[in-house]
Amino acid sequence: MNTITNCKSCSLISFTNEKIKFLVDRTLIIIILIEVIVIFILLLKILNFHYQTGIFGWSIYQSEYKRVLPNENAPNEMSIFWRESDDPIFHGELIPNHYQFFEGFTAKLNRSVIKINSDGFRDREYSIEKPNNTIRIIVLGDSVTFGWGINVSDTYPKVLEKMLNNDLNTTINFEVLNFGVPGFNTLEEIHLLEKKGLKYNPDVVIIGYVAGDAENNTKLKTKEVFIEADKLFKERFYNQSHLSRIEENFYKNELTTRLIRDDLIKNFNQNLESYVLKPLEHLKTLSQEKKIKKIIIVFLTDTYQIEKDRIVELANKYNFCVIDAYERLKKYPYDSLILDKKDPHYNSFANQIIAEFIFSKITQNDNQICSVIS
Repeated sequence: MNTITNCKSCSLISFTNEKIKFLVDRTLIIIILIEVIVIFILLLKILNFHYQTGIFGWSIYQSEYKRVLPNENAPNEMSIFWRESDDPIFHGELIPNHYQFFEGFTAKLNRSVIKINSDGFRDREYSIEKPNNTIRIIVLGDSVTFGWGINVSDTYPKVLEKMLNNDLNTTINFEVLNFGVPGFNTLEEIHLLEKKGLKYNPDVVIIGYVAGDAENNTKLKTKEVFIEADKLFKERFYNQSHLSRIEENFYKNELTTRLIRDDLIKNFNQNLESYVLKPLEHLKTLSQEKKIKKIIIVFLTDTYQIEKDRIVELANKYNFCVIDAYERLKKYPYDSLILDKKDPHYNSFANQIIAEFIFSKITQNDNQICSVIS
């Protein structure tokens, strides 16, 4: 009898132990699942992802900015922060109040942040009215000035602003506004100044000049050049399945650049006159009307010598300051200045060199044409 009772007790204890073990195991599984979910959510927050309208997308935590989906009708490399423009001069424009991460188009780059302010240029918000005791500088340019592939704080206009405010023994405040727009030529840059920049009452205007600023961007607006480049791409790469998206972007961009450059060479004198020299002459008129004290042209890349000579000749005629930052950049290994061999935009180091060189030229009291503090 005792044996039977003991067996029943053993069975009960065994059953109870198994049930407890089952409950413990189940509880542990639930806890582990909860931990996995929490870790997953934390990772998403760290990576700035969130769930929205059924898809994962970039999470923008500043309420005044919004996620803008790619515009399929815009040039590919600027399809997110770039849109078509109704203005007959611009072949496109930056999207106001836009915020995004950028990791390259023709090469995989380190992540940078692109933040476009409410007036449609890549910088912080500025009051229209210029503060007292302030020298306001507007910098015009293309993707080099814009800061393609780097954060805006590392662009030469913002590095220059920091140097002017920190390294000069003066009570004057300096504001340097970055009006760089990828792909713009000189005509578009000066039109942007006239359309948006002049209301900020700038004392100084700097033009960041690069090879290609004399290019005809009309074909970009009509998309003619993109259609032609796409056709050439399909002819040369009839089997495209082996190409990654970024490789495809690289080859298409190379073909587009070559087509535009061929047009520049073919119609060089006409393009230089229409897209650089006449706009610079118009800038002289604007500077007189709006009392802009200094116009500064900065050569950022190598250019055709005849192109540079014509610009310098015009600059001397109108008392524009000319700074050849490329001469300083040439002293450094090329690979140390660019983002990637497949994306040769200037990196943060090159922008630092450019800013330092401009600073050294515009803060010399004995150089009346270039000095912004005289």
